[in-house]
Amino acid sequence: MWRIGTTMASAVFEMPCLRLMTCKDGTLRRILGSCSYYAYLEKYNLHALSARKQASPGFRCSQANWSSLIWNTQVADSATPDALDFISKLVRYDHGLRMSASQALQHPYMLSVPDQ
Repeated sequence: MWRIGTTMASAVFEMPCLRLMTCKDGTLRRILGSCSYYAYLEKYNLHALSARKQASPGFRCSQANWSSLIWNTQVADSATPDALDFISKLVRYDHGLRMSASQALQHPYMLSVPDQ
């Protein structure tokens, strides 16, 4: 489901998936927030990884909004509230909080897609 969400984000924001996930400005990390990442690690007892938090220079808990990636009117047309909600419910660090496939199919964004 993560991959579906990042692919959807790539299409909506006209940004290659690989760049979205790995670019130097940490786009995905900026959107999801570092605190939610470390909360995920601690929830699943991944302490060896969460120990890096103390070693991370400039650690911040800030979290941005998906709408901060809207950079032109064409993207704005694609980034509807339902599309942003759909992406935000798929692209979450905690796999237990992500939408399942059946939930995704019932999301208002998916229900708004015309049958062809």
